Order: sequence, then C-alpha cells, then structure tokens
Amino acid sequence: MEPENMSLVALSPAELPVAQSALVEWCDRKITHLTEIVADLAKNLEIATRNRWGSRQALERTIHREELKRTYYQKIKAALSEGYLIIPNFPVSAFAVRVKEGSKPRWKSAEWRTNELVDAKPQELPANTGEYVDDQKVVKDHSYEKSDGMMHRHMTSNEYDREIDFPLVGIKPMILEAAERAMALRIFDSIGVVQQRKKEDPILVGQIHRKNGRYGTKTVTFFIAWWLNSEEL
Repeated sequence: MEPENMSLVALSPAELPVAQSALVEWCDRKITHLTEIVADLAKNLEIATRNRWGSRQALERTIHREELKRTYYQKIKAALSEGYLIIPNFPVSAFAVRVKEGSKPRWKSAEWRTNELVDAKPQELPANTGEYVDDQKVVKDHSYEKSDGMMHRHMTSNEYDREIDFPLVGIKPMILEAAERAMALRIFDSIGVVQQRKKEDPILVGQIHRKNGRYGTKTVTFFIAWWLNSEEL
C-alpha cells in the first residue's frame, strides 16, 4: 500500500532535523511500495513475453518509469541519512552535474552557442554511481569565412568538461571541503549555489531531479553549506 503523504512543520532551526528525520521512514515505505510495483510489473512482463503479447513494450516503459521513481526516493533517503536538510527550491546556478562515468553527451550542432548546445544535463543516476562534470559542455567552433567574405557559423559539442569550474574564489576552505564531501557521496544529481547578487556569502546546495512527464521535472534541494562575512551585515 502506498504510504500516506505527510506534512512537516519546524518553528526553529533546531526542529528541522527532528522534523525531517520522519522523512527517512516515509522514504523507506515509499521505496518498498515502488519495489512491489516493479516486481508485479516484471512478472506481468514475463507472462506477456512468454505468450508473445503486444503489451511488452508498454510494460517495459512502465517498469523503467517506476524504477526511476524508486531511484529518486532512494537518493532522497540517502541525502537525509547523511544529515542534509531539505530547503525550498530557490533559483540555483549549478556548476557540477552527475553523469555516467566516461560517457559522452549526444552530438549537437548549432550556428550559435545555444543552451541546448552548451548546457550539460544530469542523468538521474542511482546514488554512488557516475562522475561529476562541469555544467558547461566543451564547445568546438568550426566557423569559417566563405569565398564571398561572409562568415559561416558552425559550432558542435559532444564532450563533457571533466574540469569543474567552481564559481567562487576567496572563500573559506570549509566550503570547499563541504563541496568535496557532497561530490564524494555521489548522491546529488547537480551541485550549485543559490543565485544572489553578492558572491561573498554563498549558499551551497545539492539537488535531486526526476523527470515528471508532461509536468516537467521534480526537484528537491538540500542545504550543503553557507558562509557569511560579517562585514556584509
């Protein structure tokens, strides 16, 4: 049976860990429920395959969707178990995304540096798998001047940038160590900083994503670290 949804309330910072600890148990129940669904679907697929029924492809797609959903909740549980707190989904500038180790993005070409050409997307992998790469892919410029003197613009991308550009300089080592720990755990699909006008007091966050069909992408944001310089107060 699918677990009932729950509402959590915290009226002080001290109450946040206590409130969110209940989410670990809720995630356990959610994962168990999805595991049962996948097992039933796998049995149906076995029967359909044995009888050569035409519903096999639909069943395979459904199994894949439910497995991705289970992976999503497994990562949320893993992050909570490591002590990370869920915070609101503020606008975030990602600087690292997690992809399959050694993989390459699909080949793209364009006349200009479009977001589709440049942006690297996380692959929604299970925890403890894959590698982090820069949020911007390697873009190669193949532009050339034609015989009439006009410039023909042509750019391509099919490589990840394995050298991640951390967007902040002059910050405390503890922030870098917190980022290092989060990346070593390989739980978050992307890691970035909350968009803000000042870079002196960054809020470092990790995010877990799941494509949600026509409803877009579901995202859960976790607090990793924060640094405040009292001179800014």
